[in-house]
Parts: sequence; structure tokens; C-alpha cells
Amino acid sequence: MIKLKNILNDAKTLDPNQDLKINGALVSMLKRAGFQVKSFKATKKGYNEMWSGEFKTKNAILPMSVNKYGDVFYQDTNIGRIDKSSKIIDWLKSIKRNNKWAESANEEIDKDGNVHAKTKKELKAAMAKAIKIILSGKVPQFDIINGMTGEMIAWSEKKNEYIWQPSAIPYAERELK
Repeated sequence: MIKLKNILNDAKTLDPNQDLKINGALVSMLKRAGFQVKSFKATKKGYNEMWSGEFKTKNAILPMSVNKYGDVFYQDTNIGRIDKSSKIIDWLKSIKRNNKWAESANEEIDKDGNVHAKTKKELKAAMAKAIKIILSGKVPQFDIINGMTGEMIAWSEKKNEYIWQPSAIPYAERELK
């Protein structure tokens, strides 16, 4: 983990050669907010910007920049300071929550990590993810739940057992859009 407090110097401004630290800190914040960062592309710096770039996720390009005082901008909106990550992470979570384009399989995940699929696409994505984990020799640690009725489709019973309810799958596919 990058020490964000160490990025700003005594004068409370960023040093000009800290691009990698800023990039690493923002990638860490994006991951903690739930984004899957695929790539990064540096962009032309604007007036008073120390760092500028675009993060690419599955379906979105997130333009971000940081000024010399450590303020982080998403598009043209100030979303917080680089050394105070919790505010930035909250902003990024709200961006993901309020924009359909932010991630393709934007299924709702509760605090226990359970997937509440509200569309057929989300259901199929969650099932594919579970099958991929099973084929790798591991047990998925999340439950798949029909987001419309609350019916369990698959769940982990113990650390080494994953239960499927095959009869629930066709019903969920009929109910979900």
C-alpha cells in the first residue's frame, strides 16, 4: 500500500516527479471502489495539473487529473484530496452506482458478497464467474440470488461445498428481463 500522506511535501504541494505514486494510489482507490482497471493512458496535462490520465475499465473510460495541491478531479469535478482516500473512494463508488456504463456486469452485491442478479445478463455473468472459480479447483465464496424474488440459486454451504438449485435457474431466467 502506498503511503498517501507521504506524497505531499511540507509546502502541501506535490513534487513534479511523482507520477507513478499518484497513478498507483488512484489505481488502488479505483480497485477499492469496485472498478476493474484494464489499462491506463496518460493524457495532456492542463493548466495547474501535475498528473492527468484516463483509466479504462470494461465499458468506461474514466478521465482523472491531479493538481499541484493534491486535489483529484474526475472530469471537471473535484472529488477529494490524494492523501484522503476515503472521500475519493466514496465518490468513485457513487460514480459506479449511478452510471450504467461503469461496469458491464453491474450486479448488486451486498455486504456479505452475495450477488443479487436483477437481469438475465447479471445472472449469467454471476453463474459464469462461479463456474470459472469451480473449474479452477476452488469454491466460490458468494451466493447467487434472484434479485426479483430473493430465491437462492447457488450458495456456499461450507468452505469446501457449493450447492446449486437447478430448478431455480429456469424460473429466474423467465422472471428476469
